[in-house]
Amino acid sequence: MTETLKNLAEKCLPIFLEKNTGAGKVNLFLSASDMRSRAIVCNAQADSAQVAWEIALQKLEDALNLNKITPTIFRADWVIFTVRATWQDFKFFIANTRRNFFRHGFALDPNYKIAFTEQELAANMMLYDYDGKEPFFLGKFHAGNTNRYCQQRFGCNFPELAEDSVIEIFDTAGVFVENGEEPKTITGRGNSAGLRDIENYDAEFFKQLTKTATNCLVNSLQSNGKFIYGLFPATNKITPGYNAPRHFGVIFDLLEVYKSGEIMPQNELGTVIDKALEFGVKNFVRKRKLENGEIAAYIYDEIGDEFRLGATSLALLAFSKHAEVMQTKKYFGLMSELAAGILSMQKADGSFVHVLNGADFSLKSELRTVFYDGEAVFGILSLYSLTKDEKLLKAAELAFERFIEIEHWKNHDHWLAYSVNEITKYKPERKYFDFGLKNIIPALAFVYHRGTSYATLLELITASDLMIERMKNIPEIADMLQQINFNDFYSAMQRRAEYLSTSYFFPEVAMYFAKPDSIVGNFYERHHACRTRIDITGHVIAGFVNYLKYLERTKNLPKPVPSQKLLSQKIANEWIFTQQLFTKFKSK
Repeated sequence: MTETLKNLAEKCLPIFLEKNTGAGKVNLFLSASDMRSRAIVCNAQADSAQVAWEIALQKLEDALNLNKITPTIFRADWVIFTVRATWQDFKFFIANTRRNFFRHGFALDPNYKIAFTEQELAANMMLYDYDGKEPFFLGKFHAGNTNRYCQQRFGCNFPELAEDSVIEIFDTAGVFVENGEEPKTITGRGNSAGLRDIENYDAEFFKQLTKTATNCLVNSLQSNGKFIYGLFPATNKITPGYNAPRHFGVIFDLLEVYKSGEIMPQNELGTVIDKALEFGVKNFVRKRKLENGEIAAYIYDEIGDEFRLGATSLALLAFSKHAEVMQTKKYFGLMSELAAGILSMQKADGSFVHVLNGADFSLKSELRTVFYDGEAVFGILSLYSLTKDEKLLKAAELAFERFIEIEHWKNHDHWLAYSVNEITKYKPERKYFDFGLKNIIPALAFVYHRGTSYATLLELITASDLMIERMKNIPEIADMLQQINFNDFYSAMQRRAEYLSTSYFFPEVAMYFAKPDSIVGNFYERHHACRTRIDITGHVIAGFVNYLKYLERTKNLPKPVPSQKLLSQKIANEWIFTQQLFTKFKSK
C-alpha cells in the first residue's frame, strides 16, 4: 500500500469507526483522487465497520495502482438512511425532481453490488438527460452516461431492470482529508449532501470563496484577453461560443473585487482587467454617426449578428467602473460614445428598444429580456457619476418614470436594484425609494426559499441593502423603513449567501468530476450539468463583495431570526422538492 493512501486513510479511520462500530451491517464507499483525474470509488458491505473498511480499502489500493494514481485526497462515505422503491417509482421520483437535484445515492440490490453515491450520479450526469420534449428542468435517467460510468466502475453495463425491480435509495455521512490537512466531516443531507460541515459562515469564509472564484476567472483569461467562456465538468468540455455582454459583465465584477482591495493583489487583477478591456474594444465595439452628427458606439455580438442594449450597457458599466477605481480617463471618449449608443435606443416615453440588426442598425426586437432596462440605466448613471452630464441623469429619470408606470419592480431584477440605488444618490426622492423597496420586499420569500443557487438573487438583495442603508440617514423618508421587516430582510440575505456555498466546487465535490483541478474553487450551476461559466462566477463574487460589507458592519450584532411568516411562505410555481417525494416513498 502506498504511504500516501495509507496516511490519508489512517486519518479518516478513527472517525469512521467511531460512527459505525456496533452499527450492524455497514455499507461503505471509499474514494480517492490525485485531483488531476476523476476519483476512483470502491465500495464494500460487511457486518462490521472494520471489515468493511479493509475490503473497500484493498479494492481502492488495487484500482489506484492499476491506474498509476497517487492520491492527494481521500474520502469515506457510509450509508445512514435507506428507502426502498421500485425502478418505476424511482424514475417517477427523478422525473419530478429538479434536474441534477436528486441528492441521494441508490443501489440495485440489498448487497450493494452495484451502487452509486450522490456525488457519482451528479459528476457523471447519470440522471441528466434532455431530448427536447420533457421540461428541461426535470431529471431523467441517462442510459448512455450510466453505462459508460458503470463500465468504468464495475466492468459491465447498467443492468436492464424490470419496472417492479426493487432498488434502495440511500443517504450517507462521511469524512475526507486532503494532503497535509486535518480530516473534515460530512453530515449534511438535502442540498448540503456531500459537502463538508461548515461551522461558521463568517467573513473569512466568504473572503476565501471569493478569492478562489476570482482566481478561477483570472486563470481563465487567455493571452489574447478573451476568457474561457465555460466548462462542462462531467466531460471537461469547454462551453462553445462566446458572449460579448458576459465578457464585459465579468470585467465589471472583477473591478468590484479590485475596488474592495482585500480579496487578492490589485496589480495582478489590474493586469487581467486591462487585457480583457483591450480585447473587448478590439473585437466588439462598432461605431456609427447619428443623424445629429454625434458618434455612437455599440457592442456587436456575432451570435445573432446584432447589437443588444444589454451588451452596450454592460460595456459602459465596465469602462465607467474602470475609470472610477483606476482613476483614469483612458476610455472617456469611448464611454461617451457608448452612452450615445444607449440613448439612441431610448424612446420618447423613456422605454428602450432592445436589439438592433448588425448589418444596418435597424430595429430587430423591441423586447429581448427585462434585464436590459436596468443595465441601461445603471450604465448611464455610472458614467454620470464621473462626468455629471445632465443629459444622462435626465435620461435615467425619464426611464424611471416609465419603470414606475409599468410597475417594472414586479420583475424583482438585480439590475433594477443597482440602478435604483444609483439614481437615489443623486435624486433621493420618495418615488425612487418606493420603487426600490417594491423591487425587493415582495421577493424576500423567493430569495429565502429558492432551491437553486441563483446567484443574482444575492445581488438583488445586497444592492437593495446599499440603498436601504442610505435611507436610514435621510430623516424625511424614515417612515418608509417601517415597510421592512429587517429580521426577515437580513435573514434572507444571509440565507442566500450561505446557500451559494452549496454550488461551490469544494475539493471533496470536485474530485468526482473529469478534471478536478480545472474546477476546484469555482462556482457552478447544478441544474445545468454542474457547468461553470464566467458570468455565473462573476455574479457570485459581485454579490459576495457587497455581502462582506454587510458582515463587517454587523459583526458585533446578533444573527437575525426569520419570522414564522417568512419560514412558512411557499413559492408559487416552485418545482416539487425531493424531500416531499422521499417522504412519500418512506410512507409506503
